[in-house]
Amino acid sequence: MSGRKNWKSIVGCLGAVMIVGCGVDGDGTIMEDADGVEETGAVEREEADQTSVATQALGSVSHNLPDRGNSAAVTTRYLLGTGMVTSIRSRTTGLVTALSVDLYQPSKPNNTYTIFDPQLTRGPVGGDKGTLSLPLQCGSGSAAIGLYGRADEAIDALGLVCASIDTATGHPRTESTPITQAPGGTGGKPFRDTCGEGKWLTGISVGVGSWGSTQVIRSVRGRCSNAR
Repeated sequence: MSGRKNWKSIVGCLGAVMIVGCGVDGDGTIMEDADGVEETGAVEREEADQTSVATQALGSVSHNLPDRGNSAAVTTRYLLGTGMVTSIRSRTTGLVTALSVDLYQPSKPNNTYTIFDPQLTRGPVGGDKGTLSLPLQCGSGSAAIGLYGRADEAIDALGLVCASIDTATGHPRTESTPITQAPGGTGGKPFRDTCGEGKWLTGISVGVGSWGSTQVIRSVRGRCSNAR
């Protein structure tokens, strides 16, 4: 799952596949229906992934963060999760055109990373135009608790809100919430959404759609899970 990824344009589901659900693509990315409700195949895979995590350290999914961007313009939606999100990588022009998410599935009750924990990369999804960023990382001993950036008709810029892991409880230490860089443009309106006390960001639902002849990230919303 981890390792080098090829950044390619995402081709939407066709024909009968669109009727029964897009399912899961070859890199483990869960594909969702365009209106934000997972198709049948994706729900089954997502539940299987969540069960795997729940039997380790992280708790169950608690809620979604607000949908940012224009969900009405989304043609295909993907869930990039599930686990402790540690970094994202984006491709940008004046908009975010593609996105991938790095995460790990903790085995220790305090949610910290060990060398035995699975490390996964979900994506990339989106288009192939623009400049590829370096990984936008939360840093050692930290993970994401939210998203921030700029959005309007699409996602103009996107970064992570991070927190260090309390090694006694597995909860985020929210007295300090550093942010990563947020590559992209200066259009749209600023936003900052966090999961709340005792919760981690464990996935990003990414909506892809057209912007002229280019595929871009039209909307994002974070998915939050209880720390225990």
